[in-house]
Amino acid sequence: MHIYFSNRQFRQIATANIFSTIGDKMYYLAMLTFVSTLPNAQLAIGLVTASELIPQLFSSYTGYRADQTHKVARNLIWADLIRVGLYFIVGLLFCSTLEKWIVLIGIVILNFLSDFTGSYASGLRLPLIVKVTGKEDYPQASGFNQGISQIVGMISQFITASLLIVVSYSFLAWTNAASFLFSGFIMLSFFRRSPQFATKAVTEVQQGHKGDSYFKNLKVSFAALTKENKLFGVILAIIVLNAMLSSLTPLIQMIIVSAKKEMVIYSYPFTIAVLSTVISLSLAAGGLLGTKILKQMHLQQLVMICLVFTTIFYPALLLKNMLIILPMLAPVCFLVGTIVPKLSGWIVSVVEENKLATTIGIINTLLVGLAPLTTFLLVTISAAASPILTIAILFVSSLALMTFQIKSGRVNKSKQHVNLQ
Repeated sequence: MHIYFSNRQFRQIATANIFSTIGDKMYYLAMLTFVSTLPNAQLAIGLVTASELIPQLFSSYTGYRADQTHKVARNLIWADLIRVGLYFIVGLLFCSTLEKWIVLIGIVILNFLSDFTGSYASGLRLPLIVKVTGKEDYPQASGFNQGISQIVGMISQFITASLLIVVSYSFLAWTNAASFLFSGFIMLSFFRRSPQFATKAVTEVQQGHKGDSYFKNLKVSFAALTKENKLFGVILAIIVLNAMLSSLTPLIQMIIVSAKKEMVIYSYPFTIAVLSTVISLSLAAGGLLGTKILKQMHLQQLVMICLVFTTIFYPALLLKNMLIILPMLAPVCFLVGTIVPKLSGWIVSVVEENKLATTIGIINTLLVGLAPLTTFLLVTISAAASPILTIAILFVSSLALMTFQIKSGRVNKSKQHVNLQ
């Protein structure tokens, strides 16, 4: 929190990001509520989910485009204005008398375009945050953005659930458009106060291999990651850990259903709300507090501690007691909320600034791409066989990952010893 109040330039960028998050979260819940009223709602929800997920799989490409961008201010503000226009059209679609499935296809396409543009805008903002905070304070800045996004998202969903009783889907779409408009105005003010960040120096863009193909830049950025042996090993561990943890919420939901009233707190919807709240608040606390409290702790140590907690947590699921599960889940999410910003900070410290967005995009693509695939496989196993089998698979995987981290640490230490001799 300190960095938000003490650094005016970062405060402007973070506030612009908060407005974007508010609109996104409100609209997403409204969109899910709308499609739930359609015939064959499961297919409709799948289309909406795809429109949210697929743009994130292109993070490395949008990051590459951001790294190649010379006029940062112009393109960043235009990205917000484009999203304003897209959601204004979405509002008009909701007002139309078109058949609901035609409206759905329209809003799915427009949502995809908006999220794709948003991914590009994130790539433009990343180097700006590094410049205004410095590499040393960047993990705290990244943690603040992540933590606030979790809290704002959670609050926005509750507000949207209440608003849907009295307002229309069009109103929420236009509210989303207004949030991007506010974000654009804030960034316009930022660039007016700090014109030195409005454009990249020609040499800076040239160092980023302007004109080189996307795949050539991707290869260079990937090589930069693999060159750092410790970093690459930690990245692989975090990607696998994230994929394993992504299946936790649906897995716990399935266990609650199978346990019937045994795990229910007051009611099933209330239990799921409590579960989501614990996860969101723990992730937020990790980003807001963990990055500062555990600032001196190395990322490898944090990953190892998180794996220990995770390995202990899986057998606890067999107890089918939410009063045990929730307190044990909180530290796992807290550590994940701390690890992700620290990983970004490590990448920022070793990767050239003109390749930052591309490199972070690679990580995001891997994080986003593997998680839903893993979730799908594990949920399928739970449904076809038993949640207990899924828990066993996750437990063994966690043990294997922990063993891999221990061996990797020993190898690195032995290499350092040889180099010293």
